[in-house]
Amino acid sequence: MPIEEKFSQKIANCCPSLVLFFIGMAVLFVRNPDPVLNPVVYAEDGMWAGLGLSNGWHYALIHAREDYFVFLNILLLFIATKLSVWGAGNPVALLPESIALVSFGFFSAVATAAFLITKGVMPILFRGWLYLLLLLLPLGMSQNEIVGRILQVGFYIPLISVMLLFWRDQAATYLRIMIDAVLFLCAATNPVIFAIVFLYLVWDFFKDRDLEIFRKKNLTIIISFLVLLVFLLPRMGGRGGVPGEFLTGSFIEVFIGRAILYPLVFPWYEALSDRIVIVALGGWLIFVWLSFVLARNQAAKRIMVFLIVTLVVYDVATIAMRPGLTEFFSNYQGTYLDRYFMGVNVLVVFLTMVSLSQLFISGNFVARILGGLGLLAVVWIYGWHLSYLLETNGSRLAIKDQFDFRDQLCLSKDSMDKSHALVQIYPNVLGWQMKLPVEVLDRSHCEQFMLEEAPFVAGVTYQMRPSPQLGLGSPIKIFMSDHRHNERVAIQRLGVMFGVYGRKNQGDAELRLRREDGSTFVQRFSLLDLIDNKYRYFDIDPERYVSAEIVSVTGGGVSTWESYDERGDNIKTCTVYEYSDGKRRFTSGCPLF
Repeated sequence: MPIEEKFSQKIANCCPSLVLFFIGMAVLFVRNPDPVLNPVVYAEDGMWAGLGLSNGWHYALIHAREDYFVFLNILLLFIATKLSVWGAGNPVALLPESIALVSFGFFSAVATAAFLITKGVMPILFRGWLYLLLLLLPLGMSQNEIVGRILQVGFYIPLISVMLLFWRDQAATYLRIMIDAVLFLCAATNPVIFAIVFLYLVWDFFKDRDLEIFRKKNLTIIISFLVLLVFLLPRMGGRGGVPGEFLTGSFIEVFIGRAILYPLVFPWYEALSDRIVIVALGGWLIFVWLSFVLARNQAAKRIMVFLIVTLVVYDVATIAMRPGLTEFFSNYQGTYLDRYFMGVNVLVVFLTMVSLSQLFISGNFVARILGGLGLLAVVWIYGWHLSYLLETNGSRLAIKDQFDFRDQLCLSKDSMDKSHALVQIYPNVLGWQMKLPVEVLDRSHCEQFMLEEAPFVAGVTYQMRPSPQLGLGSPIKIFMSDHRHNERVAIQRLGVMFGVYGRKNQGDAELRLRREDGSTFVQRFSLLDLIDNKYRYFDIDPERYVSAEIVSVTGGGVSTWESYDERGDNIKTCTVYEYSDGKRRFTSGCPLF
């Protein structure tokens, strides 16, 4: 065959895969457009990207986490910064959108790979639905911190490893070396892969019981994994970011209900009980066993074995590495921290679809009917409850508060030596600050956003304290910042930071603002609407105001937060001033959010 013809054939074979890949990205965008519509950098995505840009990507590979490596995360974040450079000439100018694009691409690639790897194992109808189910995996409240983000990709590594090992078992030598390199990347992202690959090697040895064949086939993966293990073992420890102790009372719910059954019963999860879960697990296990027995395709049996072993190992490892997860579950009343279970869930979905397909193509008429009905049931569950899976009209877990990432870049603070800047990212709590070299910060657009922070006094340390609590006859004085006197434009919106002491405070209060001519602007608000340690914004008449106070009408028990210097002087209420010309001013020593 001529070279040109071979090349054309390869392109023709790749086209359907590329179409599936881009369709998958579009589906994921429709499923969760928030990362693009509200461009923010979230949690480790920002911390690790900042580490790579500040200290070098080789440094980030080794030091991103203390307990294990996250090579794939760092690689994808590196790609995201390069996309930002390509699109805007700067590694952070389009970083949120680039991260979203890379994330959509990653999850779509996994679904596309599942469709391709099961060719010859499952009918195309089942392969197509497997592709869609992996794109639409139910993620509960965690969807917005998964789809469109990079920080959670490591949970998909065991499924990727199953597909690679299945492919490796029938690949030529040169291709097997490439697969081993990707498996190395997987193990350097999720340490559970060591156990999975070890069990695969044991199976591969006893399959032929020929040491020489085994050595030639597996030498590269054995050596590379041993080298990685030498560097990894001294680091491993901790509990994966989930504090707490193991609670036996939640074991069935966590280990079986949330980890295994959830993607098949998610619409009715809150109606489950331990007894129902045990019965349902028994039925599912019988179904998988029957499918395995009736399967006539040896490749299907092989991938089912890989999936079952990986599922058991990963489920056990999830609880063993994070026993504190059991403290977050009680009587099937919620699925918070869904991200920790999504890796087990995709294995369950994959195994279920392979099992259904084997029933459908078996020689047993009853089994074929059961396989077809099972597929219809899965399609109905996901299709009828599609609105639960799509967050097109709004995220259940809204991440962006007042500022997007470009605003946060404008509000960043330079280090003492002016070589780096600290950018407060989401979640908006202490410790989540992205460190960036100042040369990648382009603040030329900041005047356009009109985000100006009240200047800090050089050499002065600020502290915060709550004001006396609001009560009948005990108003709270708003200590307004001095810089407002220098503004010749009107204030049109005022944000006041309240503390509610972790409780729901009943009643109403009024914000009273006195104008320069002595008249007063009054706005009543409910104390129930206040959020602890957050700004409450008031739309006010655009005027110049000289004083302000919070007055109780029917309730109390709340405070405002105040900033003061180390001498106890210069007390200012934590307020945000938005002027009619678009500028925003903030109070020194107070949070910006």
